[in-house]
Amino acid sequence: MGIGRAGAFIALFAVTAPAFGQTTPYPLERYRVTLKGGGLGVDIDETVIVSIVVHDGKRERWIAERRRRDHNWCASQVNGQCSAGDKTVHDWIDGNSCPALTAALEDLARLKVGGFAPPARSGSIMITDTPLLTVSGTPDGMTGYGAHMALAGFTGPVVDWWSRSERSLAQCWTPNRLTSNGRQLDAQRTL
Repeated sequence: MGIGRAGAFIALFAVTAPAFGQTTPYPLERYRVTLKGGGLGVDIDETVIVSIVVHDGKRERWIAERRRRDHNWCASQVNGQCSAGDKTVHDWIDGNSCPALTAALEDLARLKVGGFAPPARSGSIMITDTPLLTVSGTPDGMTGYGAHMALAGFTGPVVDWWSRSERSLAQCWTPNRLTSNGRQLDAQRTL
């Protein structure tokens, strides 16, 4: 590693690592769910980041932050004429008060997903007006190694998991930003 690379690594580490003795709580992303696309005049753009709060001063604390935009070509009508409109949401879940968050993550870990299809069974192109769901996180047994895995689909086990999770988490979302140790947690910049 040359001086340039070493310097870049040290600078990156200094920006991403907390200062020695720092006790300011901050969320550290562990899972990400995105829902993008749609059709027939309705489009969804949603990102949910599930994080663990570091330096919370308590037991392990999981949180979720969601930003969602629903675009509808006919959000309102006046004299029979449609007008497009967007509905946006930015809200949070505190896993300490919503056990369904941990349950959803445990359910995700139990998904049975097959390997890649061989060329003979790779299928044809599918056209759909269903949004694409992508879930990403750390593969089991690879924590701390920088490994990252993503599952995506228009249908199938991952979409079924998110559908179940959305229903179980529906009552947990709050528009109020979460706090830890008396301080507001920063919104995720990568949403």
